[in-house]
Amino acid sequence: MIGASAKPGKIGCEVLRSVLASGFRGKVYPINPKKGMIDGLKVYPRIDEVPGDIDLALVAVHASLVPDVIEQCATKEVKGVIVISGGFRELGDEGARLERDLVKAAKKSRIRVIGPNCIGVLNGENGFNTLFHPTEAMERPPMGNISIVTQSGTYGVSLLEWIAESGLGVSKFVSFGNKCDLDEVDALSYLADDPCTKVIGLYVEDVRDGKAFMNIARRLSWEKPVVAIKAGATKAGASAAKSHTGALTGRDEVFRGAAAQAGLILVDDLDEMFDVLKVISTQPLPRGRGVGMVTNGAGPCVVAVDWIERFRTLRVAKLTERTLRSLSKSLPKGCIVSNPVDLTGSAVAHDFKVALKALAQDPEVGILLPAFVFQDGMLLQTISDLQQFMPNLRSWGKTVVACASGGEYTRTQQSTMQERGVPVIETPRRAVLALTRIAEHTEWRSLRRSKTRWKTPQGVNTSRTSLGPWAQDTPTEKEVKDVLRAHGIQTPRYQLIAPGQGVEEVNLPYPLVLKVCSSTLLHKSEVGGVSLGINDPEQLQQQFRRVRKKFPREDLLVETMEKGEVEIIVGLVRDQTFGLTVMVGLGGIFAEILEDVAFRILPITRIDADGMLKQLRSARILEGYRGVRPSRQALEDLLLKVSAMGLELEELIDQLDLNPVLLGERSAVVVDAKLLPRRRPMRR
Repeated sequence: MIGASAKPGKIGCEVLRSVLASGFRGKVYPINPKKGMIDGLKVYPRIDEVPGDIDLALVAVHASLVPDVIEQCATKEVKGVIVISGGFRELGDEGARLERDLVKAAKKSRIRVIGPNCIGVLNGENGFNTLFHPTEAMERPPMGNISIVTQSGTYGVSLLEWIAESGLGVSKFVSFGNKCDLDEVDALSYLADDPCTKVIGLYVEDVRDGKAFMNIARRLSWEKPVVAIKAGATKAGASAAKSHTGALTGRDEVFRGAAAQAGLILVDDLDEMFDVLKVISTQPLPRGRGVGMVTNGAGPCVVAVDWIERFRTLRVAKLTERTLRSLSKSLPKGCIVSNPVDLTGSAVAHDFKVALKALAQDPEVGILLPAFVFQDGMLLQTISDLQQFMPNLRSWGKTVVACASGGEYTRTQQSTMQERGVPVIETPRRAVLALTRIAEHTEWRSLRRSKTRWKTPQGVNTSRTSLGPWAQDTPTEKEVKDVLRAHGIQTPRYQLIAPGQGVEEVNLPYPLVLKVCSSTLLHKSEVGGVSLGINDPEQLQQQFRRVRKKFPREDLLVETMEKGEVEIIVGLVRDQTFGLTVMVGLGGIFAEILEDVAFRILPITRIDADGMLKQLRSARILEGYRGVRPSRQALEDLLLKVSAMGLELEELIDQLDLNPVLLGERSAVVVDAKLLPRRRPMRR
């Protein structure tokens, strides 16, 4: 323990106490230049003066001293270091320099580092932990099946205490702070092979290696759900993240798209994460989306039904006639037999047992959501009978989440029920939201089991020579559309009019569009470079003279004027973390105003394309309205073809903007197209 101290409250003191209190059976060496004794242990001035071998060094000294400390660790052949100290790149340029020096010294000696600016680790199997929070101020959880990987120590401490209070436990915990070396990919890779971990909570502010992250996230999602919070979603949040851990957060929408592809359960805050972790830790994943409810106080179930409808993933189960007959026969008169089953305030434990058993046996019910009013006097008299019954629900294999809220007595009953294996969430909204997230993850698993793989869509020419040698750094609209057509993407028919040429030879059906075709004018309509609705040769000549006068040295493009039901934007956008991504959203002039877009990482499957469209807030427009029936199939096909094009030309494209795409009843036509190259393509 480098930076060990005997003064309570100092990090070097509290970390040392945590290690000693954990029951760690190995040798512990306090390091401090002042020497002496701490807690009965001899203090050494430097780590290289310790007589024995060192497996792990914990560092809690001033940031300016850390690079030298790492070099001292190298002389003892230490292979693992946890740097708890802060004061590195989260504080600016000088801190960033110190962090680079730290990394340089560690790499030189092949030392692996967790941190800096972190609270370290906790191993539930043997109790070992490096937390600097006094045990009288922070409860450590027992061994369990939840593991936590977090960039934020504060969030990690909150989760650990909530888990402990709920009677649950932790297998592994790691806080990696600035992650100068080991990061979330390393931690997740370790947990993938940890037999004690059933579910993982992940808090990140940035991801540096998008490909590696996607690979391990996909691998984990098949067997161990990962519940993730991505902080720094807004500009202000990103700025705060940079000052917190030095993180460069990347674009939030892209991370959300990557999470959806990889099967992560993405949540918005810590309480939502805890609810989902609690359910998955104790319950099987739902076998169906139908929710069966029973209560002795109808209000919470009414609210739950509202949220089920709003979230549009779960459904209120339609109980079978057999279930309804059984309930009507077995329950007292006055109970309302439907879904929810309302036992009224006169309910006793026997009534709940009858109703829960009937719902658990109903094939339409995949999830049981009982809402208890523990305060009711009749239930109070038989509460122990109810609590003893609750573990029996496991035998039907349904997902069970209870809902109850109130004061001290209710909290006592919540704890008892959770000790018996049934998670309790206080409010209906939180309960339904947690179950919705889990059901969406279950659907991800189900869809991926269909073994859908990416393949080149029909009609796509995968020959890279279709790109052609661009004459400028940025290609013209015609050059972009030539590439699109080679990839099976529909555009209007067009003819190029070079300077010195007229429009007499135009052989396209009216109505037509005339536009300037230049690599330097990205917003043609704003400079008068577009004429729409040209209905005959005379109008074509008039508009040609007008545009040619304004742009005498530019090529012009004559196109057929297309019709569509809905304007969509589709594109490729390069992300600093995940590389080239596919994007879709509401198009036209609303694209930048509404910012209703969805992203996925290349390449995408039809499942991914469908998920992108469902993610849009404007998704209902694609379902048709007032006689308008845009072709969702055509839009999915377009997304797949754009993905194929991006995959083929990934090294060459920085951004592709297809806006608008006119979506009709049978087609998706790209009306305007812009492409920003990543670098000049090589001539062949």
